[in-house]
Amino acid sequence: MTRPVLLQILLGAALVAAGVAAAFTQQGDTWRLGGAVIATLGVIMARRAVRGMRRR
Repeated sequence: MTRPVLLQILLGAALVAAGVAAAFTQQGDTWRLGGAVIATLGVIMARRAVRGMRRR
């Protein structure tokens, strides 16, 4: 596993964690929606990194 792929996976996991934390610890619909969007972007980033690693 190359370093850029590992960094993309770790950044994706960090985005998921930050999104979940924002969605469930803050009050308000805006925080929940924003947290869900951030978590979704993290999942997409991690999946793309893993898929790119499989193709190589």
